[in-house]
Amino acid sequence: MNSKLKYSLLFVLPVILFITAHVLKVVQGPYYLNFYDPSYVYLINSLNIAQLSGYGVGFIDHPGIPLQVFGAIVIKSFHFIDNVNQDLANDVLNRPEAYMNIINSSLIFLNSIVLLIFGFVIYKLYDNMLLTVLFQLTPFSSFNAFYELSDISAENFLLMFYILLILVSLKYINNLNKKAPDKDFFYIAAFSIITGIGIATKLNFVPLFIIPFLLIEKLSHKITYLISSLILFVFFISPGFNSISGILTWIRRIISNDGLYSSGNSEVFRSPDFFMNLRNVFSEDIFFALVYFFILILITVYTIKSFVFRKNRLKSLADFCKNNILLIAIFLIMNLEFLFLLKKFSHHYIFPSLVLSVTALILSLQIIHKDLHYLFRNIKIQSLYLFVMILIIFFQFFNYKSYFDKFILKRNESVKLNEFIRKNYPDASVISGYGSSNKNYALNYSTYWAGSQNSSYKKILDKQFPDQLFFELWTGKIFALTELTDINNILLSKNKIILQTNNNNSIDGVMKNIIQDYGFQNSYFKKVYENLNKESVYEITVSR
Repeated sequence: MNSKLKYSLLFVLPVILFITAHVLKVVQGPYYLNFYDPSYVYLINSLNIAQLSGYGVGFIDHPGIPLQVFGAIVIKSFHFIDNVNQDLANDVLNRPEAYMNIINSSLIFLNSIVLLIFGFVIYKLYDNMLLTVLFQLTPFSSFNAFYELSDISAENFLLMFYILLILVSLKYINNLNKKAPDKDFFYIAAFSIITGIGIATKLNFVPLFIIPFLLIEKLSHKITYLISSLILFVFFISPGFNSISGILTWIRRIISNDGLYSSGNSEVFRSPDFFMNLRNVFSEDIFFALVYFFILILITVYTIKSFVFRKNRLKSLADFCKNNILLIAIFLIMNLEFLFLLKKFSHHYIFPSLVLSVTALILSLQIIHKDLHYLFRNIKIQSLYLFVMILIIFFQFFNYKSYFDKFILKRNESVKLNEFIRKNYPDASVISGYGSSNKNYALNYSTYWAGSQNSSYKKILDKQFPDQLFFELWTGKIFALTELTDINNILLSKNKIILQTNNNNSIDGVMKNIIQDYGFQNSYFKKVYENLNKESVYEITVSR
């Protein structure tokens, strides 16, 4: 094959990634259509940092600091290029979707570039085009992982670092095989930077330190890697030092089983919930399930083989582990994520494992083809690569299509509901709650996480949509953006009050608040619209 044609093939999947991720975003529609957590949260904190006024951050739950800094750089750059004669805060809060789209596009672009670099380096390393393209399928192998590319999330930001970790690991193994210890510190530095940024972005990156730690041979170099990673972690979260007590409290609550992301039954690993979550992982991501059990069977077979058919049993098993450290490390990571992150099920928690699954499968195929050569006498490794590649593409094509169809339906239903409100209740006061496809609520929600700028941003928003009311399901209260707003007067002065919510319990809370706290004893409501997303519109008549 012509060398130019070979290298042009390496552009195919990165370009497809860039285009398909943007198509997915278009399919989903604006972020305020119930996709505002965490996108609006990251936007508001990036705005804090972008103003360079020491406002700090208000969101530290991932901790997410590097992504917030990245967002700040994009915001500052976009405002400089596309300034509409407004100060930064007013411009961002007036055009939140425009800023989020450019942040998301920047993340997709970087992920595509990293995937392209990944392909070039892998091809140079192995001189095998099929293997290279199979590696480049990494972000496509799971829709639950690919989906994150449409969002402004820690997972979207970290995808490039997971790919870089795989790349550096493969390069380092090749370096060890060539007996080139003089380059060790270059790889230690690369591993440390990736680990520091990864953990500072999201704590579920922590198990991935296992990969460099097991690969690095010398104890002194392992210690250097750990210390360097810790120092860099501190450096990368330094923009959030204004909230350091909150970060430490959050970590402590996770460890002590007393937080939003960790509270639950202390017997969870023996409870039905754990096994239900485990089943959900495998049933919702078939490819990942196949890879996991394939590795499990492979390791089990080699363990039995070492203890039954070898004289020096422990040495035989140790040799297998030593020769396949990267695969063993990935398998350990998968199991750690099952044990520590399944108390509250979400695909976010196993995102690293989903991304690593292609690499794990490739390593497993190489092992069985090499060690079971008598079974694969007439089958070349290239044929296995091609078979797996076709399997992934064929299976994921229909999987992706199914998800795209669902998102189109969800977006259209949300748009219809908002059109219904605009057409039938143009002058009504809209009370919106969490989960509703309401732009005003999305902006209000972002201010919860604005830290020191909470009041400042609420004043800006109050000028944009004055007298806007919201309902907080957790407190059962109707509230406005500022305390100066007379809620009682708004309820009386408006001819019609409507509630927009995707939680049926909200209407009971709103009516209780109106009747008991505001004294409108004869108030009543009726449901006037419900879409297929289970989002509803209630018309409320207020009367004493």
